[in-house]
Amino acid sequence: MDAKEYENAIEAFRMVSHEHPISPDAFNNIGCALLNLERYDEAVREFDLAIKHNSQHFEAYMNKGLALFELGEIKESVEFNNRAIEIEPNDSHNYINRGTSYRTLNLDQKALYDYETAYDLDPSLPLALGNLITIHKKLENCNEVLRLSKLYIYKHGSRNDLEEIVKDCASLVPDCE
Repeated sequence: MDAKEYENAIEAFRMVSHEHPISPDAFNNIGCALLNLERYDEAVREFDLAIKHNSQHFEAYMNKGLALFELGEIKESVEFNNRAIEIEPNDSHNYINRGTSYRTLNLDQKALYDYETAYDLDPSLPLALGNLITIHKKLENCNEVLRLSKLYIYKHGSRNDLEEIVKDCASLVPDCE
């Protein structure tokens, strides 16, 4: 969608929220459109309204975590990802988002755990496997990078940066095969 389409979506969801002032889905959808327009502060306010009207709306917690991450409020982002995971522990995207926050905070073992969990929950998701490759590269786990890279190519085809990641890993760990 382009910016105009997101603006139109915001207008439509605002109409819904006026007709149904306690519709958490409308507030969440407005927040998502604002998130895509990179209007993060406004998005946070909409996600807060969704949460106010439904304290179990895991998508609003997850999306608020994304907005906070984009605002550079990484620790706060983790808190909202934690709440989303409490509500919906089987959604792989929650773990990917929290793992990315952990990776940004240099909490690599926690990031690794979350990426592994995301992959276990949804092995068909390229993002889960790609993040596993990235964190293993950061941790210089060369053999895992190579194993997961081969698996990625087998499952999802080539990826533009994958060859470079493997080459970088091999140069980091000379005995890597």
